[in-house]
Amino acid sequence: MDWSTKSKSSRKSSSFTPATKKGTTVPSADPYSLKIKIESPPLVSYGPPQDSSGSLLSGILELRPRAQTGNVETFEIARLEMKFLMTITTSEPIQHGCPACTTQEKILHTWVFIEHPVKLLYNNGLPHGFPFSFLIPGDLPATTRSSLARIDYSLVAEAHPSSTTPSSLASSTTDTIRPPSPKRTDSNKPVILTHSLYIQRSILPHPDPRHSHRIFPPTTMSATITLPSIFHPGSQDNEIDIVIQGMLINPRLRWTLKKLTWRIDELAKIVSPACPLHSKKVGGQEGKGILYEDTRIVGAGDMKTGFKRDYEEGKLEALLQVGTAPGAMAACNVEAPSGVFVAHNLVIECVVIEEMLHTAIGPKKAGGQWQPSGNARVLRMSFPVMVTARGGMGISWDEEIPPRYEDVAWNMPPAFSQIEGSGLVHRRPGVQGEIERRDSMEGIEAVEGIRRPTSSSPGQLFGRPVSGDATRFGSLLARTDSGNSSSSG
Repeated sequence: MDWSTKSKSSRKSSSFTPATKKGTTVPSADPYSLKIKIESPPLVSYGPPQDSSGSLLSGILELRPRAQTGNVETFEIARLEMKFLMTITTSEPIQHGCPACTTQEKILHTWVFIEHPVKLLYNNGLPHGFPFSFLIPGDLPATTRSSLARIDYSLVAEAHPSSTTPSSLASSTTDTIRPPSPKRTDSNKPVILTHSLYIQRSILPHPDPRHSHRIFPPTTMSATITLPSIFHPGSQDNEIDIVIQGMLINPRLRWTLKKLTWRIDELAKIVSPACPLHSKKVGGQEGKGILYEDTRIVGAGDMKTGFKRDYEEGKLEALLQVGTAPGAMAACNVEAPSGVFVAHNLVIECVVIEEMLHTAIGPKKAGGQWQPSGNARVLRMSFPVMVTARGGMGISWDEEIPPRYEDVAWNMPPAFSQIEGSGLVHRRPGVQGEIERRDSMEGIEAVEGIRRPTSSSPGQLFGRPVSGDATRFGSLLARTDSGNSSSSG
């Protein structure tokens, strides 16, 4: 009985919370609200870091003040700025639990929109927009998620309110805004907005595939491998063509492929730097670090059937479909000066066994039967592969610029100085002081089918009599469908 009474009372007291009551809203304590709108396309740097032209970042930072109160038409802001940050986080810091050893930040660019205190209009509830743009360098490493480190990029905007902003708002509105309390002493703290950016690097594939040749001494076998130049994370449709030759040792001895396996290894490295407090762990010098390495498998498979065999020539062909598993979250290749390194290797292993021909076994028409001799080998091949993001449109920002006027010189009309120098301007014989300019576009007019009237009479157009109203059009251009018309004169 007592237990039921206590549970009812506790349930009643816990359910009574004014903040969760329907229809009640608590106004925000921040004097402003920030919003970042990115207008540029996805941030993709095409090509290797040493040749890439980077990517363009552009957008608008919107500043919206708290709702207008009373007859106040302006609000004051002390400073408005935004930073472009690169953050490197390691999972193997020198001192676990130390933020300085775990995370390193670097400011790549800073925009200062408002440097001194200014007053802005409320603008009928519309936000104030501050456009920004930045050319991301091509050698900047892409956003990376490896087993040892992370590289992140973000935009951090800060709006510093004026010292008079909260008090004036609170004094003018006592009904819509909560009264100040001792716990809300940080009303003048800056309003901070963090917007994450995702930067990619895409290396366009080479039109010709890669070819590699491997020899396996002391055997007579050799392999020729054809593989694509690049791999994409999560794609499993990359075709690998393998041709193994020299499998026939002599008429009574040969090699036979039993199993073919493949895997893609991801090698990650990170140099974890030491902060000033823990620099003694790496030799007592600040700036040094410890190198960590880790290898994991991001894709694997095998093939036991489906080979094309030619026993007479001792040749075997196999076609593999390889790639990284979508659930493995393979990282793209990166080599950053900060110590973050990611690379991939494709490892192919062929299990071959030796077979001997026994003429006493099997049908006589077949000449005998092949039996394993007990000798076996593993042919192992390793190839470095480039794992990169998909290119999308595959066009860099510097290739999207339309051509300039002087870039199309083959179709550019001549300048006036060229016309005078070539003698295209001459005097009409018999007329003193009158200058006639020869048509400098004869060649183009001949191609386009444009002809000028050649009749000297003002009352005729293309050799035909016209009315007086049409004589004023005698100097206009006319287009014909054929150069053999009467207008060609």
